[in-house]
Amino acid sequence: MKNILLLTLTILLCFGCKDTKSSQETDNQLVAASDTTDCVDTVAFGDTTFCLPKIEGMTQGYDDPIIKAKADEFDDPQNTILAYYVPTAVFKQRDSLAFITYDNYYKVYTSNMAKNYEMKPVEVQEVMRGMTGGMMNSTVAEVNEDFKNSNKPLEIGQPTLVEKYEGYNNSSTAIVLMGLTTDTVDKVMAIAMNVLLVKDRLVFMAHYLDYNGQASIEQLKENNSNFLKEFYKVNS
Repeated sequence: MKNILLLTLTILLCFGCKDTKSSQETDNQLVAASDTTDCVDTVAFGDTTFCLPKIEGMTQGYDDPIIKAKADEFDDPQNTILAYYVPTAVFKQRDSLAFITYDNYYKVYTSNMAKNYEMKPVEVQEVMRGMTGGMMNSTVAEVNEDFKNSNKPLEIGQPTLVEKYEGYNNSSTAIVLMGLTTDTVDKVMAIAMNVLLVKDRLVFMAHYLDYNGQASIEQLKENNSNFLKEFYKVNS
């Protein structure tokens, strides 16, 4: 369990790390959609098959080579990505993805170390505590006030935990702000980090949205809740 805690923390926070991709073809094999109306694809991981839900306005694109390459860019080789949802408008422009800056996307993944292990609700909480234990702490109100009163873009030097709560169906959610700086981007992202228990297996989901004050936090939480409900519904 200790290894899983360390691994998941590294995975969620490593925005700038470019690691060598692991071979995922066997464990992350997309197969034909099931008969479930709301299931757009299924994905097998170890001895468990997960259904990937339809999400309005989004396209699950991890089986597309261009989208997959983008999703894998900052992935950890000890993880397996199960799904990567982008706005449908972005998916339609994927041939120009290298020149597009976008937000409002979802990544569903799991740890290879947790493959075929049955987990319990208490372990969901343990993993979340391990993921957030080393973060700076603030409140949404404090961050929003800084954003409102600042004459320059908000600077977040390290991941900052602004809220943590028990979510839908034994899930645990943390709302985190993180600065993202590349050659072409300098912004703050609001991230909903989720630890889920689905079919007795540990699954992670992260939703990313550009931070732009309180409205973006509220939208992030609403989007996140809706995604979780759909994901649990098709995997019940």
